[in-house]
Amino acid sequence: MPTNNLQKKDEYNARRISIKNWQEEDRPREKLMMNGSRSMSVADLLAILIGSGTTKLSAVEIAKKVLDRCGHNLTQLFEMGMAELQEVEGIGPARAVVLKAALELASRKPQITHKHKIMCSIDIYDYLSDRLCYLDHEELWVLLMDNAHNVIMPYLCSTGGLSSTTFDVRKVMRKALQEKAAYMALAHNHPSGSIKPSAQDIDVTRKLKKAGQFFDITLNDHIIVGSGNDYFSFADKDMIKSL
Repeated sequence: MPTNNLQKKDEYNARRISIKNWQEEDRPREKLMMNGSRSMSVADLLAILIGSGTTKLSAVEIAKKVLDRCGHNLTQLFEMGMAELQEVEGIGPARAVVLKAALELASRKPQITHKHKIMCSIDIYDYLSDRLCYLDHEELWVLLMDNAHNVIMPYLCSTGGLSSTTFDVRKVMRKALQEKAAYMALAHNHPSGSIKPSAQDIDVTRKLKKAGQFFDITLNDHIIVGSGNDYFSFADKDMIKSL
């Protein structure tokens, strides 16, 4: 078969499995436009960055391979280098550059235009609920605050569930010291909708509280965001003091 015909066949196959040929409600771009970015899965968001599929894989399938490579841990994805990204099927130099640039941009500390003061659990919920309410996976965030309880920055600690393998107390404390934080507050979501703290939730809270005490950084609270407007506060239940 002539080269031109082979090329046309490959282009046709790529178009055939392309996102453009999916049902509209299944297309990541359309999902974002219709429902907003917070409704998107991580795979869908990565697929938008990847742009298009190959002759064998759709953009979403490539995105899922990227997530499999990093263990569905966004912190590990951020730490992946260009060479490691390109080991994923469907990721070449151009796509690796786009992913690294997007991850780096997301990590940059924004300019603070006004101060957010955190004085109680509802303040934490109001600040982070938009990030957590609609996720299909767990994310753990820490709010780093100054002496006046103003937010210095939110910091994504881990994704995919709380355990010793996903939560690194040393990294959190390193970031807190770099930012000269005086107070911290934890927040994470339960995609199941339940707000009951698990044994791992309690263990993570205890570890960060003790690490903070060593550096004179106080852990004020840990909230668990469920479905609707429900959340659980360790401080409101007097659990922070007893840990």
